[in-house]
Amino acid sequence: MSSATGRLDSATSWVERATAKTEEYDEKEGKDKPDDSEVRAAARNATDAKSAQAGAQRAVDNAEAGLEAAKKMAADAKKMREDAASSRAARSPCTGPRTAGPCGSSRTVTRGPVSA
Repeated sequence: MSSATGRLDSATSWVERATAKTEEYDEKEGKDKPDDSEVRAAARNATDAKSAQAGAQRAVDNAEAGLEAAKKMAADAKKMREDAASSRAARSPCTGPRTAGPCGSSRTVTRGPVSA
């Protein structure tokens, strides 16, 4: 996500610089007016910058959508775990700590002294 945001920031900066250059060329007249090749190059640069910016914006949008999808999946998984745990607890007579017998281990728990 931060990589996509960085690309977008860079592309936006490029658009600003390229647009400023084309506007600067549009305002010049007389001897200061740039030749046609410089104007075309500036226009191409501005077009390329806008294209890069659009691609970077799509990358940011996709990253945000992926993050939202991951958050939703995590929330859904948490709910499924909680539902499964409550369903097991409702079906099982053994919801407390492990004890001997059918709800716990197979070993027998005795109380008091053991007689042989």
